[in-house]
Amino acid sequence: MFTVYDSRVRYSQTDPKGQLSVKSLFDYLQDCCIFQSDDLGETVSQLQEKNRAWLLASWDVEIVRPPVRGERIRIWTWPHYIKRFFAYRGHAVETEDGTLEIKNSVLHEPMADYENPGDAPWYQYRDQIYTVRVGSQVSRVGNYAFYGLTKAWNFLISSDVKEIGDHAFEGCVRLGDQPGCYGNVIGVLPGSVEKIGAYAFKDCTGITSVYPLFNSTSNLKSVDVGAFS
Repeated sequence: MFTVYDSRVRYSQTDPKGQLSVKSLFDYLQDCCIFQSDDLGETVSQLQEKNRAWLLASWDVEIVRPPVRGERIRIWTWPHYIKRFFAYRGHAVETEDGTLEIKNSVLHEPMADYENPGDAPWYQYRDQIYTVRVGSQVSRVGNYAFYGLTKAWNFLISSDVKEIGDHAFEGCVRLGDQPGCYGNVIGVLPGSVEKIGAYAFKDCTGITSVYPLFNSTSNLKSVDVGAFS
């Protein structure tokens, strides 16, 4: 389940530089978590009646660019990993310039897989996303993760990523357009990638060369059927 809400950075939330303060950023992420709990029918009041509570153990947040005063932002959250008594969730913040930030809250864990095209929660906003940034500590880009982001042209993928899931970037027709890439997929993928799933880059017409993936310095070990069809 995914919860999304839109907001705008207020003056009272910014630091002396006019940027969203760290405290206010955490407040946004916390609020999004509470909204999801409310949507699931487990409101704070209901939990109190049962003498229960959600306990936040820690944050793991990478701030690439703080939103600034007046900027419109979209906050996402989703649970993606459970281990014993601990539940982990992912967050993303989409900024007004169309940048979608993906950062997992579990060290070196994969992104969630999606079963069908368009299942990713940001798919409905695909016409507004121009930059996709997969942050550190994400080990795998999930199946159909960025399927059909036809306007996105700037893909920044961390060197922690080792696997690209099936159909992960299918239909991203502008992938390969970013500066310095010149249509070469090696300009998009880090050298850390060891496996590329089936149809991962299907219909990515901006990619015109894949040869450097197979040179002697590459870590790539497996390319599934139709990966670049």
